[in-house]
Amino acid sequence: MGLLKWFLWPLSFVYGCVMWLRNVCFNMGIFQVYVSSAKVISVGNLKLGGSGKTPFSLFLIELFKSDYENIAYLSRGYGRNTKGLVSLNGSETPNAVGDEALMVKQKQKALNVVVSASRVAGAKFLEKRGVGLIVLDDAFQHRFLDREINILLTEYNDLFYKDWVVPMGGLREWKCAANRASICVVTKCPKNLSQASAKLIKIKLFKRGVHSVYFSSLMYDQPLNLFNKSQLSEGVELTALAGLANNNTFFEAVGSRFKLSRSISLSDHAVIGDKQIKKILNKLGKGILICTEKDAVKLSQFQEIFEKKNIELFVLPVRAYLLFDEERIFKQELKKYLKT
Repeated sequence: MGLLKWFLWPLSFVYGCVMWLRNVCFNMGIFQVYVSSAKVISVGNLKLGGSGKTPFSLFLIELFKSDYENIAYLSRGYGRNTKGLVSLNGSETPNAVGDEALMVKQKQKALNVVVSASRVAGAKFLEKRGVGLIVLDDAFQHRFLDREINILLTEYNDLFYKDWVVPMGGLREWKCAANRASICVVTKCPKNLSQASAKLIKIKLFKRGVHSVYFSSLMYDQPLNLFNKSQLSEGVELTALAGLANNNTFFEAVGSRFKLSRSISLSDHAVIGDKQIKKILNKLGKGILICTEKDAVKLSQFQEIFEKKNIELFVLPVRAYLLFDEERIFKQELKKYLKT
């Protein structure tokens, strides 16, 4: 991008100033902010694209299951073709509610899962259901709904302080916006990350106004057949499919446990219809296909086609966890915010 990048600098400067002015309006009370009767934890990032927000939201839900009888997951339902507020029951299509929200509902069947472009409308709806804790997915910039805790995620291999505002870079607002975060979590870290390396990152984040820093990684569980729940033996040859913001992390995880013969990379939130599934399956012939949980909710509707083509479809479950055994300290810090 080189030279072109610097031609984009004026546009980035203007966009950054607009976002800065928007934040000033919130800070001065010019924009009205709704305070929910439920406790609210927001999970978000400064960069466009993924940083592990949904896995970390699920981690928070699990973390507070014993503390709150009624917890909810609220998102805008990115990629859906419907409008307004939808309360999920798990039988919806990805196109109607978004692939991530449907994935969350199918993983946590008893959980209140709501998609709404207006987070305020979503919160008011959940209050009537007696929800005590709302986890907001991708809401760092959505400030019309107040929150007790603002968790900022930044990916280990793509730390926000190394980037610039769009279109010159990938940031949604100036780096100084990080000071709004109650806590910053560096996601998708190597499992063997050293304390010394973590300390160096902490120092750089503290210089950006971040107050508290934790480190998390992803753990991949036993793959399951999407249709009959059978397990998959490690070392077998297969094809991997992923439609994430960064597919390499998934492909590397699959390659470390199985013989990866081919990888099919889709765009984040890619729509998979009849035409797309035929192209994918024609490339495979017969064999085994393994995919992400997010893509599984889209591929599950094609069970008959998979069986006819004699292709086994497996899903690789993933969950976030904190490094350095800091889960207890992390929860204690969150509880202090939730009590205020």
